[in-house]
Order: sequence, then structure tokens, then C-alpha cells
Amino acid sequence: VVPSRVIVLTNILEPEDLIIDSEYKEIIEDIRSEVTKFGLILNLEVPRPYKDSSLVLCENFNLGKSNHGVGKVFIKFYTLTQAKIARFR
Repeated sequence: VVPSRVIVLTNILEPEDLIIDSEYKEIIEDIRSEVTKFGLILNLEVPRPYKDSSLVLCENFNLGKSNHGVGKVFIKFYTLTQAKIARFR
């Protein structure tokens, strides 16, 4: 494993949780407030399901796990040490 300032959280979100804008923003705020306990965050990415006009499912969102990164949280810390601390907590 190559050391990195980026950690990836998996299996904490379902695609359905990321559709409604207000819920998505709340999720981002909750995650940010938790991970800043470990250090300065340079970037926080939570990929969302993409809109697909050919689908009628759930307001035209594709909820399939095939959306790259959906359900994962990507966090980039300022230092490698901060990332290591967060990774092992």
C-alpha cells in the first residue's frame, strides 16, 4: 500500500441517499464535521448518481452501482500524518 493523503470511505452511503440536494448537502456537512477532527481537509468528494433522461427510475437518476465512485467518500487531508490518523480510527 502506497501512503497517500487521500482516504476512501466505502459502504457508508447508498445511492438513494445522494439524490435529494438538501440531504446530499447535509451528508457532506456531517462528514466534513467528523473528519476535520483528524486534521485540515483539502478536498471532500462524494460522487452522486448521474441523471439519465432515458430512465424513469427515481426522478431520472440512475441508482446502479455502476456509477463510478457512488457510495464512496474521498477525503484529501493536508498531511500524510493526518490521513494516517483518520484511516486507522
